[in-house]
Amino acid sequence: SFFSTHKKIKIYNIISSYILFFFFFLFIFFFFYIYIIKKKNTTPKFERAKLILENGSGLIYVSGTAAIRGENSLTGVGIEEQIRITLENIEHLVSEKTLNPVNIRMKGDSDIISIRVYLKESGFLEAAKQVVNEKYSDIPSIYVLADVCRDELLVEIEGIAITV
Repeated sequence: SFFSTHKKIKIYNIISSYILFFFFFLFIFFFFYIYIIKKKNTTPKFERAKLILENGSGLIYVSGTAAIRGENSLTGVGIEEQIRITLENIEHLVSEKTLNPVNIRMKGDSDIISIRVYLKESGFLEAAKQVVNEKYSDIPSIYVLADVCRDELLVEIEGIAITV
């Protein structure tokens, strides 16, 4: 009869609504998991450096690098330690140990010949110059007041190295 068919249709509509709600919730959950949680735990995907080779030697242009180990920012240690760790990261990036396994054959580590230091606050300038000069007093260094790659970091450094 009409009323029993109408009741069945209403029940089917309620069940369909619950199924739709379930799949919508499932979609939102996977979206949240894949695009927020997974993305948060991965490192940025960009070139760390670019090597230009000619006749067995070359230049390495190092992208902005900071005091990051793995995926974690080194915070709470002050500007001096962030600069030291950042310089270590750059030295590792242009080292023989890093480049040889990817078929870039070198004899010894690359020499850093220039750096640009981006400082989050102008008050960091003197401390930054002191730390950089401890290690690289003989190369040109430029200091710029600018925002850096992550909010919690105080400094970012890019550079140029030469390979032999």
